[in-house]
Amino acid sequence: MIFEEKFLVGMQDTDKNNLITNKALLEYMGNVACLHSNFAGTGPKQIAETNLSWVIVNWKVEVKNRPEYFEHFIVKTWSRGYDRLYAYRDFEITDEAGNQIAVATSRCAMVDTAKHKITRLNPEIMDKYGTETKQMIPGYEFPKIKEFENFIKEGNYKINSMMIDFNNHVHNTSYLDLADEVIPEEYINNQFNNFEIIYKKEIKLNDNVLLRYSEDSGKKYVTIKSEDETITHSQIIFL
Repeated sequence: MIFEEKFLVGMQDTDKNNLITNKALLEYMGNVACLHSNFAGTGPKQIAETNLSWVIVNWKVEVKNRPEYFEHFIVKTWSRGYDRLYAYRDFEITDEAGNQIAVATSRCAMVDTAKHKITRLNPEIMDKYGTETKQMIPGYEFPKIKEFENFIKEGNYKINSMMIDFNNHVHNTSYLDLADEVIPEEYINNQFNNFEIIYKKEIKLNDNVLLRYSEDSGKKYVTIKSEDETITHSQIIFL
């Protein structure tokens, strides 16, 4: 089953050049994924009834052409299968003429909100999503977090209430805001057209996080750790 919605680029979605931001693209893809999940019976509207909630584990996004303020665009998404612990979802964003704006793939896990742990996926849950075989980034494999002994820039940030979502942890798109806090000045407001996000350990309200920027083999890395460096929360990779 392919689920789709049409949107309009608003002022809140754009950068200084009036082009849609990476954060806005993630928000719209997430919204359509939630609509699909609501339709399948395991979306945000049903959490109180099912005690089940999806959490994102990985994003991989490739932007082809950014729409401008007040342009319409269409977000399509579908489930492309699952294994014991993870569900895989792809996205295609196009303009009204069908030209590609962006493609993306993601990996999600389902959490039992009563037990506060990941639950196994099964056909009873997943068959309602109507699996499609279409892949937007064929052959792609989700990476693991890369640890660096050295880094170029470092900073700290205290998590505020504006970053918290309905799962009571930092919303997945807000990790791009955290990355902006530590990337070098020459890259601020630069909308990278190819990026990945790995989510490993949730970040909660009032947590103090350590942000580190590194570069390796042409890639730019922002690693988010706990203040005492005992936990690696996430890593954002810009290509």
